[in-house]
Formats: sequence, structure tokens, C-alpha cells
Amino acid sequence: MVKGYAQVRYRAATQGIAVKKKTPVKLVWAFLVVSAGVFARQSQAQVKTVKPVPINIAHPMRGSSSSLGASGAGALVAMQPTLSQLSPQQLTALHAEPPQTQPVATLEYLKASPESSDALLYNVLAHPEAIAQQREALSARIGPGNFSTLAVTAKELKTLAGKNSSVRRMLASGGDPAAALEEFKKHFDGASQVVSGSGESTVIPASGNSLKSASSGLKKHESRHRASQAPQAIAGSPIQYIDKGGRKFLELKVGGVVRTMEMGSGGARAPKIRFLRPDVLEISVGDKPFLVKLTEDNLRSLATMMAYLSDPDASLTNLMLRGDMGTGKNTLVYTLAGLLNQGVRVMSFHAHTNEKDLRYRTTLGEERAGETSRKNSELYEGAEAGDWVILDEPNKPLQIGILNSLNTILQNRQETLPGEEHPVVAHARFRAIALINPPNRSYTVQEMPADFIRRFNVMDVDYMKAQDEADFVMDTVFLGESAQKKTQLRPLIEQLVGLAGDLRSSYRQGHLPRPLSTRGVLNMALHIKKFPKDFPYFREIFDTVYPTEYLEANEKTLVDAYLQQHNLQGQARPADFKLPDVEIDVKAGKVRLGNEQWGVVELPLGNLKPSEIPESYRDIPHLQANLRLWWAMMKDRALGRHSLVLGETGTGKTQLMGHFLYALMRMNPEEQTFTRQTRGQDIIGKPELKNDATYWPPYPLERAV
Repeated sequence: MVKGYAQVRYRAATQGIAVKKKTPVKLVWAFLVVSAGVFARQSQAQVKTVKPVPINIAHPMRGSSSSLGASGAGALVAMQPTLSQLSPQQLTALHAEPPQTQPVATLEYLKASPESSDALLYNVLAHPEAIAQQREALSARIGPGNFSTLAVTAKELKTLAGKNSSVRRMLASGGDPAAALEEFKKHFDGASQVVSGSGESTVIPASGNSLKSASSGLKKHESRHRASQAPQAIAGSPIQYIDKGGRKFLELKVGGVVRTMEMGSGGARAPKIRFLRPDVLEISVGDKPFLVKLTEDNLRSLATMMAYLSDPDASLTNLMLRGDMGTGKNTLVYTLAGLLNQGVRVMSFHAHTNEKDLRYRTTLGEERAGETSRKNSELYEGAEAGDWVILDEPNKPLQIGILNSLNTILQNRQETLPGEEHPVVAHARFRAIALINPPNRSYTVQEMPADFIRRFNVMDVDYMKAQDEADFVMDTVFLGESAQKKTQLRPLIEQLVGLAGDLRSSYRQGHLPRPLSTRGVLNMALHIKKFPKDFPYFREIFDTVYPTEYLEANEKTLVDAYLQQHNLQGQARPADFKLPDVEIDVKAGKVRLGNEQWGVVELPLGNLKPSEIPESYRDIPHLQANLRLWWAMMKDRALGRHSLVLGETGTGKTQLMGHFLYALMRMNPEEQTFTRQTRGQDIIGKPELKNDATYWPPYPLERAV
């Protein structure tokens, strides 16, 4: 039996599967790629003969993206299925009770082998759950594709053990999971890439790169995460990093409370953090940085989140942040994730989200022509990857009962999805974080099922105290200003914060339909900083963040009273207020509007040629009313804000916007029409069938972004 296995291993080695002598990866990949059929014949096992099939890189239950040829070097192995790629019929054959099956032969060899790498592999194969929990650490050493093969193999051995007493006996002596995996990782660290060549292969040590074997069907390691440097705290910050037993932890101190939480492994999905001051952070999500002030309110919220997210019982780590718009729910999540170097992904909900959307989407022909395949949703992919998954506004769907379909993965941390062979097993670092607005007249939301809510710790997020909010604005919007300038600006910012506080109070009492959020205060402060000549006409600034045109008469009166109370009513533009015409400087690539008296806004000019401007958008008169509208929209763009143009039917909104974007900005904008029948799927795109495959054409919003 052992001799038979050695023969198989030798044949594999001559075809580039084995690696340089004494390299610890030698037996592992030979074991994972050599077929059940070959093992059965070599070990004289009494199992059903299986017809060889080509190796497919992808798992058979999910379709295959490609298959390796069976000619030339490696043909013997390439024509056989790996243990992790067996068909249901092949698995049935291996489930037979006669003890001399291929897994038993292999496990007996591993157990008896004098080579340390063989023994280490034997010890870890008995613990599929522990392997799954250490996905990131193992993937860093052997590559995600190879990790997947190892993990699935261990799972299938466990399945066999439930039906085959011989396999069960062999796996029973696998040892302690934690110790086995630690030794396994130490032994295999550094042997991360195999370079094919004639004869024996050569191992190139490289930090966490790849193993590749053309004949094995194992994927080259394409890192799920880009390299990510952990944030570096600075002296005097309430945030510090400490080491415990060789592991790195975040430590947060606030008001005598100390919280610690283990660091993540970073990657492309982890927000990037840079300490600008002990209490001010620059956070980058994607390519967009923003500043966060570590106020006492924010620190206490972060400490509470850490307590919930660190619960030893994984089923109690789901967190729901509930608060009005602009209270900083997203900011808190991204701040903590960045401080922990933790990957984050988002799963958004809308009115027409259905149960299928929560779990996966089905495609036709994407994997193979004429065949359907499924892709897990962000929640289930994130669970396996160990990311934090933001469930954005789960109280939006009209069919609100669909949320109960998530109870299993949230509670049990694993779930076998319909049509799947193996369960989705959540990584130990996986956290589900729901962000919701409260149910009131300001938000179109549904009442969530009690069973769903019970799976979460609910944490209310409110606006900051006035002092903290003023500090936040001063130390983010005006961070680079001189001390003298900050002293001059502070009273104004306190006025804005005081106005926001009164509007929020009236909102809570039901006298106003919406609050003025911290985001709104920040936008007003940024507007004043960038266009200071607008401040005497403060009502123009205020109405962009808190429109009053459609308020009831009594609500308008209340808002006006608050503006006057805080001396922020502003004044109207003088009767002789006139803007010069738009200047388009093609040579400099700029478009300008305004003058020194009222303020100039300048933006980059697009690449659209004058001849490409649609005829219907060319000859729009440059009346003062139109110039003022375009001037305001250019400021929105300069401030990084979106624009919402309100007007009755027939007032020329489409023509004015078309002329602004095509003729003035020289852009080629995307257009999307909305009706009463528009559904969420119409906005995010719909699949089409093209050449027997599902094709997702870029939708207008995606192309615009």
C-alpha cells in the first residue's frame, strides 16, 4: 500500500508536481492532485472503477472556468479528478464500507511517513473547521486557490468519516487543531512559489506568494487582498497598538475605559488610516479620503462597538447601528475598520430587494455556455473571507420578511445554500453590521421582523454634543488654518452647530420633517471656506443643505425663526446683482463663471468637441436666472456635491441641464429616466443574454462613475 503510493508520487514528481528535495510542500500537492482512481488501483482498494475525467480548476458543483489538457507532461494526472473535484458518483464509490479505500491508504501513509511534512499534513486534515477559521493566515502562505483545495479536501474527508468507519478511525488521531495548524504554518512558510522546468522544480521563497504546477490544476496564487500597511499611531493619541503573545491589538482609551481588539490582516478592502494629529485621522475608502476627529462622543461609540464586536460568542457579534441620517454611522464603521486594518464590504438594500438577492444571483452561460451558475452575495462571500459586511438599510425592502432568510448565517455562522454541496462557513473575523434609519415620516422604511432584530446588538447613534460637533468641524474642515483664523471662525461654527441643534430638537418633537445633520453642517462650513463671498447671503448656503421650498407654511416660519435667532438669516442679493457670461478657455482647459465682486468658480473643461454638442442643447439663452443656476451647480461640483434640480413640469430643467453639461462643461453625460414603475434592478442594471451567456451591460450610473 505504501509502496503503491510512493510509485504514484514518483510519477507525479517527474511531471513537475513535486518540488525541490527537502521542501515541505512536496507531499502536500502530490496528495491533493493525484487521483482517487490511481490511488485505488495502487492500493488495491475494493472500490468502484471510475472513468477518468479532465481536471477542472473550479469546483464541479459551481461549474468550471477552465480545464487543463491531457497531453504532454502531466497527462496522467490531468486526466484524473482530484479528491476535491469528485463527482457525486465518485464520492458514492468512496463511501463504500470496505476499509481499503483511497483516503484510508493515503492517510495511513501520511501517518506512518518519517517525513515531518507528511505528519503535519495528516494532523491538519482532521480539522476542516480550524482550517476554515485560519483562511487568511494559510492563504498568505500557500495561496488562496491552494488553500481552497486543502479546505475542501478536509471537509470531504470529514464527510467520508461520517459514513466510513475506517476513515473515521484514521482521522480520530489528528491531534489538537490549534497546535497542528501552528506547526503546519511554520513548516510551510516561505515555500510559496513553484517554477516549472525540466526535471525537478525549484522553490523560490517569497513572502506569501504562490504555488503553481501546470499539471496539478492548482491555481496560481492571486492575492484576494493587496498588501496593506497597518496604521501607525502617534504619541498622545487615545488610540495605540500593543503586542500580546506575538499578536497585535488595537487599544482604545476613553474616560477610564480601556478596550482592546485584535488587528485584522488588511488588504484592498481595509480602509487606509493616517494619523494627522493624535486626535485627527485621514481615512481613505477607495480613492476618496476624508477626515475624522476623535471626539469624546466618537471614542465612546467606538469603544462600545469594540465591546460588541469582540464578544467570544461569534453569534453575538452582529451589530446594528440605528440613527438619523448624517449621524456618522458609516463613518464609525470605516473608522474602526481602518484602525483595525480590517476589510469591509457593503451589501445595499432597496425597496425591491428579494430573498434571492440576499443569497446569490443566478447566471446563464457565465461559467459555461448553456449552463447556469450561482455567485454568492456580498454577505456570504464576505462571511467566508472574514470581512465586515455592512448591511446598508435592511429595513428598505417592501417584502421585509425576506430578512429572516439571513438568520441562519447570522446565528450559526454557517449555512448550506440551496443547490450547494458544501456549507458557507463564516471566518472567525466575519461581522455583520446593519445600518438603519429609524422608522418615522422622514424615511421610507419597513418594520423589520423581530427574529431578525434579535440576531443583532442594537446601538443607537445620535448626533454629537454641541462642543464635540464644533470641534469636529474645526479640526476637519479648517485643520490647516492658522490659530488666529480658527479663533475668528470658531464663533461662526458654533452658530451653525447651535442652529442644527434647534432644528433637530424640533424634528424630534414632530414640528419639522427632517433634521439638519452633521453632514449638512460640514457642507455649509466647507462652502464658507471655499466661497467666503457667499456668506453674507447665507440663506443660499443653507437652502442647499436644508431646502425649505416645499415645507409647510408653519414649518417655514419655524426655520426662519431659528435662522434669525442665531443671526444667520443672511441678506438677499442686491437688485443690481449680475453675473458675467460663462468663459470657456479651450487652450487652458478651464470653464469659469463669476467675478471678483461675487466670487469666481473655475472647473476643468471636458473633451467634448463643439460639433458633438446635441442640437437641442446648443442655443439656450444665457439669461441671468440661468447663469445663477449654472453658477450654483458649478459650486456644487467644486465642493464635490451632487445637485438636485427642482422645478415644475415645463420649466426647462432638461434643456438647462443639457446645455450646462454638454455646451458649458463639454461633458458627455449619461441619462437615466425614472417612472413610477422604476425598480431597484432598473437602476443597478439588468442582465441580457448574449452569445448563450449572461451579459451585464454597463448601466448609466456605473458608466458615469
